[in-house]
Amino acid sequence: MPIFAQPLWGILCDRIGSIRKVFVFCLGACALLIPLLTMIESDIMYLIIFSVVSIFICPFFALMDAWTIQGIKIMPGNKTYGSVRMWGTIGFIPTTLLFGKISAAFSVSVLFWIFSGLCIVTIVVASCIPFSGVPAKKKTEKNENSKELNPVLLLKNYKYVSFVICYCLLNIATIAMFSYMPQRVTYAGGDSWTYSLILSLGAIGEIPMYLLSSRGMRKIRPQNLMIFSMLLTALHLLLISMDIPAWSLIPIQMLRGAAYSLCIMGNVYYIDQLAPDGLKTSAQSIANTVSGAIAGVLGAAIGGFFLGISGILGMLRLCAILSIISLVIFVLTLSTGYIKQKIDDVRNYRRYR
Repeated sequence: MPIFAQPLWGILCDRIGSIRKVFVFCLGACALLIPLLTMIESDIMYLIIFSVVSIFICPFFALMDAWTIQGIKIMPGNKTYGSVRMWGTIGFIPTTLLFGKISAAFSVSVLFWIFSGLCIVTIVVASCIPFSGVPAKKKTEKNENSKELNPVLLLKNYKYVSFVICYCLLNIATIAMFSYMPQRVTYAGGDSWTYSLILSLGAIGEIPMYLLSSRGMRKIRPQNLMIFSMLLTALHLLLISMDIPAWSLIPIQMLRGAAYSLCIMGNVYYIDQLAPDGLKTSAQSIANTVSGAIAGVLGAAIGGFFLGISGILGMLRLCAILSIISLVIFVLTLSTGYIKQKIDDVRNYRRYR
């Protein structure tokens, strides 16, 4: 369901000229529906309600990214996406540990009610944000410009489509790794506590990159951020595919945190750069669908297939190879795109000379 719903939410935001309205509506639906999952005994009804919930919960990340990247453009000061995104990472670490304690002390169903309550709190906070997520001038555009807001234009954008494909390949590799990371820890002799440390330190590894983004990293082009992120991802996958003890996986995972933060910043900025005005939320949503939902299904399936054939270390080596392939394709598309642009410039010069 998210594969079809997420792009539609982004397109709707661009059409009505507000991310906030769609975001608040989806939060309200989640706040009402998620507690029902704790009351249903029928497996069929549970599956139906869960599928409906997934429709409303799937656009959150894409909408928040688009809202943030548009908001910092009109904010005073030198705010960057990374400096804002960092607070999400800081909140993730204690929240994960706290929710783990709560679920152990009570039950997982308690977390559903807590999530519903947090949705209500977020609705109040989001409603107080003056910026709707789409610049005001976009709301006053006349109907004759509607052709320029056709999402099909994104599919005709060579750079956008090629980047989404490369990003999808990269995420297939990383999702396959994350899906079977518990097996990697167990293979190395670790336990659930080791796995928790790996996740926590991975999140901590993101913070330095977000801090740097507010100091000098803003001068680096998003394409270069993506290239560096892909290199770090390949290095991380190669290191964890080695037959090493569990304790050594903990510091290595901080490398993954750095790669992830660079990837998130490069991805959001690059898509915002490629997408035309009026289609920026649609562009973020479509990219998140391909690199998230579709890559998630493929990553888990491909990872499980090769896990059965070559074992956990062999599967991780294949993930490293796939990440390198995504890097090579991305660099080639940048080169061909540059050459194509130069050819078009020459043709236009001759035409209007």
